[in-house]
Amino acid sequence: DLDSAISDCIDEILEFPLPEERERVNILKLYLDIKYIAQAGKKRNYWILVMISYLKVARKMEGFCGREIAKTMASVQGVVYGSKEYVLNADLFSDVVQYKVVEHQ
Repeated sequence: DLDSAISDCIDEILEFPLPEERERVNILKLYLDIKYIAQAGKKRNYWILVMISYLKVARKMEGFCGREIAKTMASVQGVVYGSKEYVLNADLFSDVVQYKVVEHQ
């Protein structure tokens, strides 16, 4: 929600609904497979990818906007880069997602 002083200066406001489950899956795939994680692994050979249930994670992230999902994935990347092994595993991924879910509530 925008402050009324700001919204009075705007002639039109567009509402973007929260992403549905399938859209959240696609956003997760974008970040895991293309944008951050898989590409970082190809370039630096730091990442060992694991099988992650996109649908399970997308369901946990119900109510997240696209930006919140993107920020969660940036957190995943940061945690992996900050770890000793530079490895993304299911437990690490689940821990970061769970932390962000709690933070979102």
